[in-house]
Amino acid sequence: MTPTNITPTKQWIKSRELGRHHSLDALRRTDIPSGYLLSLPLPTHRCGRPAYAFFASAVSRHPGQPLQQQIPDRWLAIDAVTGHLLVYALTTVFPFGDTSTWNTVTIAPSPLQNEAYRLSEQTLDQMDRLSSDFFEGRMTEMQERRWMLELLQTLSAHQLLPQYRALAPDFFQWLES
Repeated sequence: MTPTNITPTKQWIKSRELGRHHSLDALRRTDIPSGYLLSLPLPTHRCGRPAYAFFASAVSRHPGQPLQQQIPDRWLAIDAVTGHLLVYALTTVFPFGDTSTWNTVTIAPSPLQNEAYRLSEQTLDQMDRLSSDFFEGRMTEMQERRWMLELLQTLSAHQLLPQYRALAPDFFQWLES
């Protein structure tokens, strides 16, 4: 029996587990066109409850050319406890930020594919360590929050940072506090 003065800890879905949830898988098959990239999942409270938010963008790939990622044209949020879809919206109907300042992003191929993969894995690991503290309103050590911010900046090559900040402004405010 749980003592009445202790709140049981919620079981938060880990960011890397989101791909296995039916709601995200169904959206990928039906509402996110092929040739689109899905962003990293970012923790947020923007939907009034703990959630992971994503944006999706069309990409152009041509042999020998850098990847061209268009301005995000849709976004979604998935409940961090149930895995249910909370929001799916086209940015022309329900924008997640001011798209007028965003441009197509050129992402040069990395000669160090293993390094890029390792960085992506580190980012998801750190996100999983910090997300429960963020969702529950607890502060994590400053160095841990700063490292998360650095990982996001490095992984996005600073080019997608405005979109990430617009998607989860509360998470970035928490990281920088």
